Parts: sequence; C-alpha cells; structure tokens
Amino acid sequence: MRGIFGYAMLAALIVGGMTAAAAPAAFAEPCKAGQNRDRFPGPFLVEFAEGSAKISDPDKKMLVEVAKKAKSLYVQDICLIGQTSKTGSAAANLKLAEQRTRAVEGVLRKEGVKASIERDSKGEAYGSELGFLPKAAGADRRVTVMFMK
Repeated sequence: MRGIFGYAMLAALIVGGMTAAAAPAAFAEPCKAGQNRDRFPGPFLVEFAEGSAKISDPDKKMLVEVAKKAKSLYVQDICLIGQTSKTGSAAANLKLAEQRTRAVEGVLRKEGVKASIERDSKGEAYGSELGFLPKAAGADRRVTVMFMK
C-alpha cells in the first residue's frame, strides 16, 4: 500500500488527537518480537517539523495520554521508530531520527512510564512515492510508538 491509495489511508488515520494508525509491516520488524495487537491500541504517531526534534504541544498532550494508557495496561515493552523525510543527507537524517526517538522517550519517562523502551532510528522514511509533496514529507517526519507486551 505504498501508492496514493496507501498514503491517503494512512493520512486519514493520522488525523485527530490520540489516533491509532496502521503502520506498514516494515516498521514493526525491529520490534515485532512479543507484539500483541489484540491486547494493545496503537501504533501512535508523533509528527515533527522539518529539521526539528521538538515535540509540538498537541503531540505532547497525546503522549501524556499514551503514557497513561501504557501504565493502565501494564505495558512492559514499547518500541519507538524514528523517521525523517528525504530532505538532507542520510547521516543527518539518521541523527535527527535518533534525536526524535529520544525526545519521545523523554516525555514518556517524564510521565512515569517504567516499561522497557526500544528505540530504532530509520533515518529517511520507508519511501512514500509522494515524498516530494510537502504533506507527504510531513507524514514521513515522525516517531511511531508501539506497545509490544
């Protein structure tokens, strides 16, 4: 589902507060051991401005809710997958993706999440064919938060 239809579905799922969106299978590979989709909501997407690892106020509020949910469900493992748009060098994008996962982890820890958190930074996003469009690039600049077990 990488074409226009797939992007449109993902974009439709992202819109709104604490919204769970279907992540492409490639996102789950680094953290798929122990994944339990029947038990947990998510994944949750945190979007970023170009070149930034600063979490917006609306996304901070969403992460506070994600942290509450993780604690109430006694989540033991969380996976964070950081990605960037294709703007910039691969090395800079990988570093930025790591900064973004650390920022998301920081909010979750500040909110009292004790679960093990695995961070995986992909750098440039998996490759939307629409990556040249500003809205598509915006969807690529994100951290995906998944409850694993």
